[in-house]
Amino acid sequence: ASGVLVYNNQVTSGHKSSTFGVGGLIGKLEASSLSGSTNAVNVTIKNFAPEKAASSTYVGVGGLVGSSYGVTIDSADVYSTISNSYNYGNLTSSQGNGSWQPCLGGIAGYAYKTNASNVTNGKADDKNVGNILITAGGCTGSGGIMGNLTAVNVDTATNYGNVELSIAMGYPYIGGCFGTLINSTGSIKNVDNYGALKVPNTSFGNGTPYFGGVIGRMANTKWTIDDCDNYAPFTVKATFASIKSGNMSCIGAIVGGTEGGTFKNCDNYANMTVEGTWGKMTDAKNYGPSVYVGGVVGRISDASAVIENCHNG
Repeated sequence: ASGVLVYNNQVTSGHKSSTFGVGGLIGKLEASSLSGSTNAVNVTIKNFAPEKAASSTYVGVGGLVGSSYGVTIDSADVYSTISNSYNYGNLTSSQGNGSWQPCLGGIAGYAYKTNASNVTNGKADDKNVGNILITAGGCTGSGGIMGNLTAVNVDTATNYGNVELSIAMGYPYIGGCFGTLINSTGSIKNVDNYGALKVPNTSFGNGTPYFGGVIGRMANTKWTIDDCDNYAPFTVKATFASIKSGNMSCIGAIVGGTEGGTFKNCDNYANMTVEGTWGKMTDAKNYGPSVYVGGVVGRISDASAVIENCHNG
């Protein structure tokens, strides 16, 4: 089947931020519903090169929906809804440069005020579909189900696709199912990951990577994570060429790192392999880099976080 291709896309200099949505079915879903739908074509964003993009340029790339947005009307939140839908296409970001942030997800790349239920990326019996490959971008929040999430509720999701990062970038937030959950409340429950997370022999400069079997990073959040399990092995083999004081790597079988939230009934049933080489310091403080690896969570950095009935093995 034919794929979707975006190439040589320039962002005019001077903008504080820009958002692009590229989806196998819908580029941007706004305060609307998508149900009973399937995508089976590959989605590739190629040669994306924003010109002097100030602040941030987000590119939501999704098997079904590129960017999913709810809205607020008269102080009431109206959520977009994605339900009973499947993605069987592969997603790729390649050959770009500049300060853009690809957010790749098998169901939705960039999600804001969105409800999702009964969604699946990939197939249990076909490892050639639903895979995500990131080979371009300045930083990223990407995962098998959704990439970048704000105020999102997910109930029942399964990922079978592999997620692979094979480019040096400063701030990769990569999860088997979800890349990064940021600055909001939300809930994720009844999620299973069967797709391998791969970071093969990748060299990073200064930055703070987060890798998780289910979720890469939770930042300033009050999310509830319930009954989310990882069944797939993941491998991180990384070289950090230069290190600034305070840089760290957070790697967890369920969540790479979190700054809050509640975790309940989350289990890891797979092996983790972490191999790292850290280079010389680049500032005068001469503090060594920090590396946190956990069978459930790599790093918890806020006393408000709660973990209940979670297991490794």
